[in-house]
Amino acid sequence: MSETGEIGAIAAFPWQPEIEGYQAGAALYGENINTHVSYVEDWYDSELALSYFDKLKKQGVDVFYPAGDGYHVQVIEEARSEGLYAIGFVGDQSDLGESTVLTSTVQHVDYLYELIATQFYQNELTTGNLSFDFEDGVISLGEFSSKVPDDLRMKFEQAVQTYIETGELPTEPIM
Repeated sequence: MSETGEIGAIAAFPWQPEIEGYQAGAALYGENINTHVSYVEDWYDSELALSYFDKLKKQGVDVFYPAGDGYHVQVIEEARSEGLYAIGFVGDQSDLGESTVLTSTVQHVDYLYELIATQFYQNELTTGNLSFDFEDGVISLGEFSSKVPDDLRMKFEQAVQTYIETGELPTEPIM
């Protein structure tokens, strides 16, 4: 959906797995897409996130992924006011602008709590940092914007389904 070939993520922290996935997805398009990532190092610093938005916009970024709980809405609103695209974070953000929000990464925290409680109750909960993903039903994609062509939407949905079934990111270009 990028017209410039420049896409960006404004992430809270470098360890966020969604940023790795964003970059891996962009890499499927080869040399035609450049991914820019800025790290706020905080979940809520909207002032810094918006300054990164401005910096990335000046570099030609026209699709933004604001991956931070406390500033994602402000960045999406700024993208909408500038006529640019965004990918929602945490919940389905299509209500912030159907023609702006291409889709969202939706975190099903309620289901995550149930999953953890079940593992604990069944004495299957392991210690340490745990990761949950699409394949666990804890993450999904939100509604797609009508701006996203149907064939592209179907390719993304198939890529996610393949990832759920195999645990492997796609290696073939989506386009």
